[in-house]
Amino acid sequence: MAYKDLLLALTSYPRTTPASAIDQAIASAELVGARISAVTFEVELPEPIGFYTGTVLGIADRLAAEQQKSALHARDLLSAFEGAASRRGVFHEQVLERCMTYGHGSEYHRLGPSSIWCTAKADNLNPTLPSAWP
Repeated sequence: MAYKDLLLALTSYPRTTPASAIDQAIASAELVGARISAVTFEVELPEPIGFYTGTVLGIADRLAAEQQKSALHARDLLSAFEGAASRRGVFHEQVLERCMTYGHGSEYHRLGPSSIWCTAKADNLNPTLPSAWP
């Protein structure tokens, strides 16, 4: 069975997916003649509750700065993905969502058996398959 659709999960926070992983995923899609979609998330960090965390320690300001960093990284990753896929002429789509740090974020992993969930780690750039299909 040939792959028709590939799904690349891009990490925007705390460390971003390296550009080399994006290039490898797009090259893989080109090699097998598949479409590729990238999904990334703007991470929402919940504000802690309590007097000391909000007013005295200034945690809310730090959390807002980290959320802005995640949003900037997410947009930069999708821009890099868009540019790399366009240069290679690979059909592509991109999805940007917002999610809490502890949530599931989305249901994109349920696209079906013709999809592959590629995740790239900074230390190991080999794509990984899920242990079990839904």
